Formats: sequence, structure tokens, C-alpha cells
Amino acid sequence: ILQKNLQLLMTSRVILTILYLLSTFIATHSYKVLSQQTGTALTSEYTYFSLNNHMSNPVAVILKSLQGDCDLYLSQQSTTKRPTFKKHDISSTTCGVDHVVTTPSLKYPLYVGVFGYPSGQDCEFQVEIIQLDVDMESGESDTYVFDIDSYVGTGKDVKEESKEFNIIWEILKILLEILEVLL
Repeated sequence: ILQKNLQLLMTSRVILTILYLLSTFIATHSYKVLSQQTGTALTSEYTYFSLNNHMSNPVAVILKSLQGDCDLYLSQQSTTKRPTFKKHDISSTTCGVDHVVTTPSLKYPLYVGVFGYPSGQDCEFQVEIIQLDVDMESGESDTYVFDIDSYVGTGKDVKEESKEFNIIWEILKILLEILEVLL
């Protein structure tokens, strides 16, 4: 009986540790997709749109070049409604997935410019607006959790990933209830 109780105790500790780690992971990686759209930016031209809804939490603007190479420029109205290479507040101009994270100091509406890099072909792109959560561990209101590599590297929709975590979470809660009954 003692050995069985020790096994149950060890199992419950393992499950509690897993629950804690899972809840921490979910809390620091919960992204809500606010908007997703596709478009085309002609070579050496800009395509524009705006983000009108002010969010209490910051957002990540993610630009995926589906064909060609696009660059991302953001501005607030006080700077310009048509952000460019020369006039913008935030930009990302990599050869891969471009992204920027807004800060509370930016005033809405925000204006987004997607530039078709002059590579000889028009740029087809997808833009996702992701609402981020504040990093509660740091205690700083200007610290936001967003890992572009893990987000893009999953190849999954955030909603799909969230469903998987909810299922795992529910299973672990059931296991914990069973252990409580056994102890």
C-alpha cells in the first residue's frame, strides 16, 4: 500500500508539473488572429490599407511574401497615411517573413504600406494582424511576448493550435481529478 501511495504521489506531482508548464505556455503564447488578407504589390509600388480598431494590447503585423519580396511599413496619422521607405514609424524589410509589433505610443488608425521590391516580378502577399498578450512574468507593460520564428514555423493556424491546447488542457484536468479521488 505504501508503494502504491508513493507511485500515486509521484504521478500527481508529474501531472501538476505538466499542468503548470502547459498553463504557462498557453498564457505566454496565446495569439488571437484579428485580421488576415491577401493582396498584390506591383514591382516598385505600394499597396495600402489601415488598422482602424484601437487595441488595448499590442498587435503584431506579419507580412508573408507568397511570391516575390515585399517590405512592410507602418505609420500613424500624424506621420503619414501613406507610409514609404522614407516616411514611416515602423518597418520590416527582410528577405523572409516581415513583422512589426505595435507599441502603446502609436496612435490609431495605423496605416500599412506593402512595397513590392523591384525584383522583376510583382509581389503577392498575405498580411495577418495578431493581437498579443502582455508578458505577465516581466511585470512590464511594454514587454510583449511574440516569437515570429515559432509562430511562422508551426505551419498551423493559431486557432487550430489553440484547439489542440484546449483538448490537452481538458485531458490533464480530468487526470488531476482522478488523482485527487485516488488520494
